[in-house]
Amino acid sequence: MLSLHETDICNCSSVLRNKDMGNGHSWESQDLEGTSGNSEKHGPPQGQGTQSGVDEIEVGPGGILSLSKVADVLEFGSEAQRIAACLELKQLLDHCFQDAVTSVVRVLARMAHSWSPPLQRTASEVLIKVVQRSVPMETGKLIAVACFQVVKSAKSEDLYEVWGDILVSILPRVVWKSTELQRVFALVDAHAGRKAVISRKLAARLLGSLSLSLPQGDVERQVLWRALRLSEDENHAVRGMATEALAFISAALNVRLVESTIWPRIEALLKDGNARIHAATLRTMGFFFDAHRRQSWNAALFHQLLPPVFARHCIFARKAVEQDQRLIDDDSYLLLEIFAEVFGQLCYSISPYFPDENFRRGAFHCFVALSTCNGPVIRRHCAYNLPGVTRSFQGRYEKELSGLAEFLSRDQDKEVRWNLAASLKPTIDELPHHDSTVCENFYTAINSLLRDRDHSVRLKILEDLSLLLRALDPQSKTSMRRLPTILEAFVVNNERRWRTQEIVIRELRIIAPELPIDILVACVDPIFERTAEESCYHVRIHCMEGLVEIIGRSKDAQTQRKLAEKFVASWCQAGTFWRRLSFLEGVFHSVHCLDPVVIRDLLAPHALTLAKDPVPNVRLRLARSLHLLYPILQSGPALDEAAALLKKDSDPDVFSCMASFDPTARLVSDASAMEVG
Repeated sequence: MLSLHETDICNCSSVLRNKDMGNGHSWESQDLEGTSGNSEKHGPPQGQGTQSGVDEIEVGPGGILSLSKVADVLEFGSEAQRIAACLELKQLLDHCFQDAVTSVVRVLARMAHSWSPPLQRTASEVLIKVVQRSVPMETGKLIAVACFQVVKSAKSEDLYEVWGDILVSILPRVVWKSTELQRVFALVDAHAGRKAVISRKLAARLLGSLSLSLPQGDVERQVLWRALRLSEDENHAVRGMATEALAFISAALNVRLVESTIWPRIEALLKDGNARIHAATLRTMGFFFDAHRRQSWNAALFHQLLPPVFARHCIFARKAVEQDQRLIDDDSYLLLEIFAEVFGQLCYSISPYFPDENFRRGAFHCFVALSTCNGPVIRRHCAYNLPGVTRSFQGRYEKELSGLAEFLSRDQDKEVRWNLAASLKPTIDELPHHDSTVCENFYTAINSLLRDRDHSVRLKILEDLSLLLRALDPQSKTSMRRLPTILEAFVVNNERRWRTQEIVIRELRIIAPELPIDILVACVDPIFERTAEESCYHVRIHCMEGLVEIIGRSKDAQTQRKLAEKFVASWCQAGTFWRRLSFLEGVFHSVHCLDPVVIRDLLAPHALTLAKDPVPNVRLRLARSLHLLYPILQSGPALDEAAALLKKDSDPDVFSCMASFDPTARLVSDASAMEVG
């Protein structure tokens, strides 16, 4: 049986015992000191050689080449060798994570409690990487056991904290048997009973972590009362940690129990003299209201207990934001910051139960006041919360909210603008009607963000550009009128990053079918042309595809001919080989989007002339996709001549490609057609 005081690791028959167990003491004995009862099974004392040949293992650049050697060094090596092995293991985790966790990490967990503090500190760096990813439950339990053992004997706060962090991270993924769970809570109680503040803080964190994996009954019987007791601790840091733990505990419990047992304590913590406790309580409220909203929205917690608390904080916030936030006291600014952070969660939680219109209006004016104050962190939270607040008001104040979005798009703080760019699409989706004023405000915000001086902001708004324009105006009438102004932003910014250019081209191709041909020709076509000239080959392909799609969008034969002639002159008859190569990409894409007659008359003849191109890469690209033109041209002298030339080509790659040329081949997939030598 795998327990906290008797553990079988890697089938090594290694037993981890409390050093006082022989005197009748067990892990429940509250004395949390190190364990190591069977040193002969763990290996010799550090620094001593063994008969296993570890002294012959060179620990240095290229010295450790396998997981088995790392495991041997961790188990039998000197301290210097073990430190080097831990550093090597950190690198191996990036390449063979599962194998390393299955074998070496288990050895590390078994040995870590007996190591020196410097070695334990190095080992913690390995485990921090491990617990950030998914690990087998049994391995997670071994890591938890190791953490319990190390924190028992840790003499320095930094070591205590780092191993405590690992323990808190791994506990939600561990399932304990009933006997093991009793020992876990005995250890938690031991930490909670210590005089050291850091120990009681860890106990509070462990309770919150345990509530994420335990059944509701165990959380109610074993976790809740312990957390409530720590929330009354004399030290504010311990109370704060316990308050944060109550967020996870409350989410795991029945809403009725939250109302009767936890809410009175929440009310008391909101009145705590320490502003940090007050702020932590607000965050806790936001978390567990989110957790219970879906299934228990009709509970008294939402329509009776929360509204007066929310109203009280709205009054405080409206009064506090009237002051210059650079001069306000730290406690007030902290409360404003955290209230702005959870405003959307709390406001949406009570949105079905606004007592009256005055209450709703007061909440709205509070949000506007927070969004327009001179505290940048507060405004960041407001920009982030804009979609949730918009949903809370259920279509009301849409002109004011759209105006607020336009205001925040010009904010001096780039994180405010980035948050707004991420929030704009869901905000627009929450508004049922878009009159001219609302649309104008949002278009102005979009245009401002597209022209933003910060690249990350521009990139974020570009990601949803086509969806934004469709959400604002599904019929594209207003979009048609505003698009030239919006597209000017691409010219003004002159994006040079290829990933950003790729997103621009992708979004333009998505909205192109909904735009009239005059806007496509006047605004979109030049962007494709310019980007294709400036960007990398990957983006250039997308530009070529966009250009031939514009040709296909034209229903007028004369306009279509002019566009095709321009495309041929710019790319097929150009002096640089990469232009001609790009032209072929456009031609071969055209078989999927253009009328065969257009391809036959306007594009294919020029493509076939490239069989005589002086650059082998161009001829190879033509040879690889020549079969795509056969169903359209139905043989003919030009096609036969091009095929004959390529079959006799002096370049071995072109010759080899044409050796298997089948003129009767059907259209192949885009992926095959996009292959480039």
